[in-house]
Amino acid sequence: MKAKKYIIKILLIITGSGAAYSQTPEFYFNGGADVILRYPLRGSGGRAIVHADGNELTLNYGGDFSGGTRLGNGFLVSNDGSFSSASKLTLLSNGNLGVQNSNPEVPLSVSGVSNFFPVRTETGSGDHRMFSVGASFVDQTFVNNTYPIVLSTGGGNQPLILNTARVGIGTVNPGEMLSVNGDIRAREIKVETFNWPDYVFEEKYRLKPLEELADYIRMNKHLPEMPSAKTVEIEGLAVGDIIKRQQRKIEELTLYLIEGDRILNLLLQRIDKLEGQIKNK
Repeated sequence: MKAKKYIIKILLIITGSGAAYSQTPEFYFNGGADVILRYPLRGSGGRAIVHADGNELTLNYGGDFSGGTRLGNGFLVSNDGSFSSASKLTLLSNGNLGVQNSNPEVPLSVSGVSNFFPVRTETGSGDHRMFSVGASFVDQTFVNNTYPIVLSTGGGNQPLILNTARVGIGTVNPGEMLSVNGDIRAREIKVETFNWPDYVFEEKYRLKPLEELADYIRMNKHLPEMPSAKTVEIEGLAVGDIIKRQQRKIEELTLYLIEGDRILNLLLQRIDKLEGQIKNK
């Protein structure tokens, strides 16, 4: 008899806090909170295991739904109840996962301003940021896809790498393979070159007569085959080329000195001979 009373009390408690309906496959737990667990019949839209109408929560069974498993649009997680740009976690049906990005365009897109390597994609500006730490960052594109990779420190675009294999440091428009807008300090720099001017010492090499060289210098204010001061200021110096030119001038100067010394010795010999003739008279 006591057992029957306990059973009746339990049934009253259950019916007072929740309701079960046999007409539809739904279970209402604490009906005042509007929490529903429902297993609807399979239809054209697929088959769900859990579905709450007001929140669009759908967990499908065996991938039946063409839209995938979703909360709102795709699978979104938000801390404010809205599923827009404020969504904290987004998993789209194409497999792209976004953290603080409601429209991830790559398999993993993390957007944020914290300083612990946030990876993000900024759509609409042509700037696909790979990772950033504070004001420093590495971009995949910069300025309308002109520069595929940008390394930036301190909020500026000092170093960058171009898709033509040109590297610029402190400049956004390098004209050479490596362009540095600033000082370089190194223990040693090795420049490869060819056609080193040892040909100056070949017998068939012709030196300009000193008078001709003097006329050229008087008119141009610099040595032959050497750039003018104005040209150097505008275009700079090609190290390998200018070293070869300077070496050529050094070797030519050596030949001039050798020839001058030869002539001087001949003159000294003539002087000695003349002095001897004078003494003998």
